[in-house]
Amino acid sequence: MQDGHTAGGVSVHYVSSELDGGEIILQKKLSKEGLSFEAYDTKVRALEKEALVEAIVKVLKEL
Repeated sequence: MQDGHTAGGVSVHYVSSELDGGEIILQKKLSKEGLSFEAYDTKVRALEKEALVEAIVKVLKEL
């Protein structure tokens, strides 16, 4: 929250040998403006779950 960015988000990506280096499957953004750390944390955790489900569906459709 102290990094000066007004938005955050989540990424779902394939695993590779490099940390966070796999191809990105999808990303979702979330505004930080007006949110306490606790509120942002709650919202980003819900967004993580949503993004993971969407990424799994996307990958399965590509098989």
